[in-house]
Amino acid sequence: MSAKEHITMLDYLIMLAYLVALVGVAWWCTKMQNDAEDYLVSGRKMGFWPNLATHLGTQVGAGSTVGVAGVGFAVGISGMGYNICMAIAYLIFAVFIIPRIVKMKQITIGDILHLRFNQTARVVAGIVIALSYVAFTSSQFAASGKILKAVMGWDLTMSILIGAALIVAYTYFGGLWAVAYTDLVQWFVMMVGIVLIAFPMAMAKVGGWSGLQAALPAEHFSFANYGAWNLVGLAVATILGFLVTQDVYQRVWAAKDEKTAKNAMLWAALLFAVFAFVGSTLGMAAKVLYPTVAKEEALPTLITVLLPSGLTGLVLIAYLAAIMSTADSCLHAAATSMSVDIWNKGLGKAVDSQGLMRIARIVVLGIGVVCMVVAVALPEVFRLMLYAYTFMSAGLAIPVLAALFWKRATAVGAVASMFAGGISGILWEKFAKSEIPLEAVGAVVALVVVVVVSYLTAPPTTNQLDTIYKQGQG
Repeated sequence: MSAKEHITMLDYLIMLAYLVALVGVAWWCTKMQNDAEDYLVSGRKMGFWPNLATHLGTQVGAGSTVGVAGVGFAVGISGMGYNICMAIAYLIFAVFIIPRIVKMKQITIGDILHLRFNQTARVVAGIVIALSYVAFTSSQFAASGKILKAVMGWDLTMSILIGAALIVAYTYFGGLWAVAYTDLVQWFVMMVGIVLIAFPMAMAKVGGWSGLQAALPAEHFSFANYGAWNLVGLAVATILGFLVTQDVYQRVWAAKDEKTAKNAMLWAALLFAVFAFVGSTLGMAAKVLYPTVAKEEALPTLITVLLPSGLTGLVLIAYLAAIMSTADSCLHAAATSMSVDIWNKGLGKAVDSQGLMRIARIVVLGIGVVCMVVAVALPEVFRLMLYAYTFMSAGLAIPVLAALFWKRATAVGAVASMFAGGISGILWEKFAKSEIPLEAVGAVVALVVVVVVSYLTAPPTTNQLDTIYKQGQG
């Protein structure tokens, strides 16, 4: 019996009501869009709850649900690694980076690089960020398609296109306010559906933790089962990637004050750990109950077959919410970087605030179409997500962190580091016969290059340093 045969009319009605409510929230948020600052950073007025929710909604997406459960299905408890690394990154960001950037009141990472270095560094960073978010948004579109395929019985391509079209539509109209408030709704649904309903019911079905231990091999309960070098690569890519993630910086600058920004990130880190355990354990439970399904089909199958009518619809919506809330944030972040760093500032096509908002909306549509194409062509969720983090960790993390924390870093060193880190990572993956992960190699090369080239070039001016070290802390 297919998963779809377990879904009743009550489930469909619950899902339809949720989607209608989501569109209503997004439409209401269009009334809050007066200019680019409203559209891109919520007018810098966001309070604690929407700020926390949009962090959680953004990061607890396909990777933290479908992807982590798939890894848990395949190798066991080490599937927690991704979410744990994400929590570590958030703790580091809250303690060390927020005090440095919160008072800058910028919009993009490229803005920081322009202040600290030059226009070239901004544009190169904008291109790297855009490419990264195309990969990441595509992974969310692919994951939404998997859920809709399980629910509706459509083919995967149609499911991806329909799910993606909905995400693009409400991101286009509502900007970051729509992303934040729909994330608030989606986060509540995720907590109820995934943590409070799906998890306890799945554990009861397999006989609790002892039932899992009896049914699965011992290596499924060891973090070493993922592979030591694989864990190193995951840690480097995820932690460094999140320290230079455009959507995280936008949420810090959208918060109404530093306390709000920091508290939201600290609470988000704690809740990431909850989802780490829940996601990987649900994957392990699916391995016991449905051992023959594909790993990324395991979670939709567990939900649709295990849960009773009504609850099935609620939990499916919870997983779809997790994915949609990440996809809209990634799409919005990509459009922000491309419209500000590349179009408005990089190409010299400067426009006023309302004109920039119109450009950002057009870019949302354009990137949305590109991501649909990529998702249909390469729908393996976890691999797409790791490609995105590889771009960030190997090509961008070291130069941005150098800009924020090393006064001797120069513009030439930063740009050279971006290229060296990214290219070396790609070449390592293609030609090296080694278990050492490309993310680690790229980050080390980027670090060496930024240090060496910076010492070989003229030091930054006092004005360049003041934009970070006085404005950032003043």
